Amino acid sequence: MHVCHQGPASKVTGRSAGPKGGEISVSEGTRPKNNKPMKTIAKLLILAGLIAGAAVPVIAGPGPDYWQRMKTAEEFAKLKAGDKVLYVCNQCQTVTEKTVASPAEAMEHCKEGAMLTCPSCKEKVRVVLKGAPKNQSVVREVTYVNDKGEACFFVAKQPDKK
Repeated sequence: MHVCHQGPASKVTGRSAGPKGGEISVSEGTRPKNNKPMKTIAKLLILAGLIAGAAVPVIAGPGPDYWQRMKTAEEFAKLKAGDKVLYVCNQCQTVTEKTVASPAEAMEHCKEGAMLTCPSCKEKVRVVLKGAPKNQSVVREVTYVNDKGEACFFVAKQPDKK
């Protein structure tokens, strides 16, 4: 057996004849690595991340069915002074409560071409009515678009407090 030293803090290694006459390397002071604990920890961390990621939508706020989105001029016509509406801005992800001052102000929310401003991000949105303007039997839907023409805002009726 041949023994070699590589320095003061080195491992002792040796060579000896194997069962079929070839040399095999033997290393003293080391043991085979066991990757199982590391793999288990990695799996637990991934699982914890997935669970946390799935929980975010649950605690992120009310769902889209919660908002009583106002889509037609008839819904705006029912508003009276003192009623509360919500400005929901998808650009800055905010909801702002606004008190309606008069029925005329409420109708400005559904007037084609009117401009509204998000109180939080100050982004201006334009009122667009979807639907055929000449066909009176079709109810035209009120939509709010940004300067790129993308729907980015809506007005909702304040839900009743329970």
